[in-house]
Amino acid sequence: MAEVKEVGPALIGNVYTVVLSQRNKEMLQLEGYLYHLECSRGSITGVCIFCLYYREKTPVQSGVTASVKQKYLIIFDFDETIINENSDDSVIRAAPGGTLPDWLRNSLKDGFYNEYMQHVFEYLGEQGVQEEAIRNEYSKIPLSPGMLNIFNFLMKNSGLFEIILISDANMFGIEATLKAIGFHSLFRKIYTNPAHFDKRGYLVLRPYHSHTCTKCPANMCKRKIVTEYLTERAQQSVKFEKMLYVGDGANDFCPTVVFSSNDVAFPRKNYPMHRRILEMQKSQPNVYQPTVIPWQSADDVIYYLQRLLQT
Repeated sequence: MAEVKEVGPALIGNVYTVVLSQRNKEMLQLEGYLYHLECSRGSITGVCIFCLYYREKTPVQSGVTASVKQKYLIIFDFDETIINENSDDSVIRAAPGGTLPDWLRNSLKDGFYNEYMQHVFEYLGEQGVQEEAIRNEYSKIPLSPGMLNIFNFLMKNSGLFEIILISDANMFGIEATLKAIGFHSLFRKIYTNPAHFDKRGYLVLRPYHSHTCTKCPANMCKRKIVTEYLTERAQQSVKFEKMLYVGDGANDFCPTVVFSSNDVAFPRKNYPMHRRILEMQKSQPNVYQPTVIPWQSADDVIYYLQRLLQT
């Protein structure tokens, strides 16, 4: 058994730290306090089971402050941001003749795109389109300009960024695309509509959640997702130095409305998100707070991130 003794409040901040000493002792911070953990089993070779949010090994002594740099949170959209198409349009290429019948296309209602895509996937299943054919369409969707470059940049600097993806597409399609390009593991979490193949071999799509936002589709409000994510991370004692949002669509505008002047919105130039921002800046000057950097290539975002890391 290990004996835990509280030795006083820690000045380390909000990062959970594990330290291995030469005398088989560990110093760790748990919930704002510094603890002295002595193990009676000999050498300690791994991370203490008490430290659920292990980050790095840092030599810490009681009463000494450890300086840990906070991460940046970067949020990506998927359709027409990571990829250069709308994946819901791309997957239709798997249908017989590469198109949908008029009765199905005409069934789309404003604000209910998720419900429409449920019918599309049902139709594909009825036409005998199988999982591999759908996966193949997702896996060959072209990426937006510069996107591989920014993924490689973030992979090389992964210790400084926490990366999540929020999309109104679907989990099957997003994972198929990211695995095809080898960057699925880059994202800490993916928030999107759940999708799975049922016993019939049909891809079944469901809405992500319900909400009360009048500006967003019935199945997803990205502002709600971002707010809940920040609350969850704060409960885990994680705070972000800056938030960055890379998107293109009207539903990408909603979460950035609550960003502060310290944060950055990267709208794809001349796409709906960018137009919404320009409209608000014109109609309600000084209300939209984040810095706005339009992008045509993800290389534009990399340029900003490079300068950010140099400051």
